[in-house]
Amino acid sequence: HFGTEKTRSSPAPQENKMAAVKPAAELNPTPAMESPILDYLKTMEAGLQDRISTLTSHVEDIKLSLSQAMEKADIALENSQTNRENIKLLHENMLTVSDKLMAVETEQKASNLKFRGFPEEAEGTEDLISFIATFIARALKLEEGIYPIITFAARIGSKNNVRRKTPRDILATIPDLRVRRRILQEAQKANIFVHNDQQIDVFPDIPRDALQIRRTLKTTTKQLQAMHQKYRWLPSGKLYVFYKGQHLYAHDEESGQRLLEALQAEVPMEHEEGKKSYKRRNLFPLSPLKSSKLPVYAGSR
Repeated sequence: HFGTEKTRSSPAPQENKMAAVKPAAELNPTPAMESPILDYLKTMEAGLQDRISTLTSHVEDIKLSLSQAMEKADIALENSQTNRENIKLLHENMLTVSDKLMAVETEQKASNLKFRGFPEEAEGTEDLISFIATFIARALKLEEGIYPIITFAARIGSKNNVRRKTPRDILATIPDLRVRRRILQEAQKANIFVHNDQQIDVFPDIPRDALQIRRTLKTTTKQLQAMHQKYRWLPSGKLYVFYKGQHLYAHDEESGQRLLEALQAEVPMEHEEGKKSYKRRNLFPLSPLKSSKLPVYAGSR
């Protein structure tokens, strides 16, 4: 009997197990449960699509802006290159105009000589033209009554300049080239042009820019003299050398160095003792005189 009761009471734990397991219908979401999730995902997807569309639009705008910027950069580069060419051309034109202006100024000043060392009022009451003509005639020991023709003479600069510690130069216009050559040749000698035991320097009237070029190329001209190479100064102020069919020019230190390099490539420097030294040329004119006995125009005081 007791065994039969144990047998009947045994199914109770199985019923508890059955109650612990949920029905399959409760494990799978129903359509009513899926709808909010799908709606949320669709909303998220729509938002992402809008953002992607906005970003895509921004990217396209950036690409367009970059493209326009590149086009502008290309145009600016072309304009820059054009401007560089124009600036280079303008610079070359300016140099050409500068050379022409200096040539004109040199030509205008070619007839002038400067006399330095005369004290102020040395001429006294005498006209400066007569004073300089008489001084030149005595210095060159011309025949009595023979004087160089001078068309203009004047002191250069302001007389009342308190900073001036030396007397003003006298500028004299002597039209005859042969007379100027004779004067400049004799002026290189000592004790020829003397006034009251004071040495008078005579030199050509050269434009300031041309003088600056000559000072800059002083080392170059010294080396040319050591090489026994002839040279001349052009009206434009440039240094000119003709060598074996080549026309060589210099106007600054760099071009002067290139000129020397072109010559030294074929002309070795001579250092032999007893070698005849190169005689310095006159500053103006540029070719040496063959004879010092040049005629002088007759004229009156």
